[in-house]
Amino acid sequence: MTLELLWQEYREEFGFNGYSYSWFVKLFNQWCKVQKKSMKQFYNAGEFLFVDFCGQTIPIYDAKTNMEKFKAQIFVGVMCNYSYNVIHAVPDQKIKSWIECHIEAFKQLGGVPQYIMPDNLKAAVIKHTRSEIIIQKDFNEFAEHYNFIVYPARSREPQDKALAEKGVQIIQTQILARLRNQRFYSLTELNKELYIHNQKINENKLRPFLWGRHSYFYTLTRLHYHHYQNCHLRYVNISIMYVLMNLV
Repeated sequence: MTLELLWQEYREEFGFNGYSYSWFVKLFNQWCKVQKKSMKQFYNAGEFLFVDFCGQTIPIYDAKTNMEKFKAQIFVGVMCNYSYNVIHAVPDQKIKSWIECHIEAFKQLGGVPQYIMPDNLKAAVIKHTRSEIIIQKDFNEFAEHYNFIVYPARSREPQDKALAEKGVQIIQTQILARLRNQRFYSLTELNKELYIHNQKINENKLRPFLWGRHSYFYTLTRLHYHHYQNCHLRYVNISIMYVLMNLV
């Protein structure tokens, strides 16, 4: 269907007393701007994991001095369909912590989704334009190891990962808000508390369904037997004598 076809049908009904084509198009565009357009997104169970970091952080304190050491970053993953949440705290948003978050997410899920949709943070995406997407090298190798596809959300298009935004909101209001007066002295201690509260959220039955968020588990890919190991590669120049001695 085209605007020209709509205009022709309009002129057939109202005759020459109707608007000209250019004016009809202008009024139509004005009408479109005030409409509340929405489209329901449908996913297969276990297809997408939407991931993001919470805007809120939780301070980690030194047990000896009782002074703040750093602010823990809270990673949130939300499965499509029944909005099953995974959560993990890390010291920063660098690539090593980013990969750690996903390894922990797969452990909590008991499997690997087909796609992961991150935001365009540096640990995940180097470049994202309409014509080109470049995934961060280490994260791309990690994706190949676990056989999933990195499908980054478009810039300034929050509706692409609306489930992640909603998951972050749930975690911040129902978990982080409860922990605001507690002091944590290690990430292990914090993650244990986060996991307990998150399990309660996931076990809640979803209305109008009669099951909880964990019911999609059987659709996930089986986890690899060998877990991914973070590594740092470095190229150095060595003496020719070192090579000869090792060949002997």
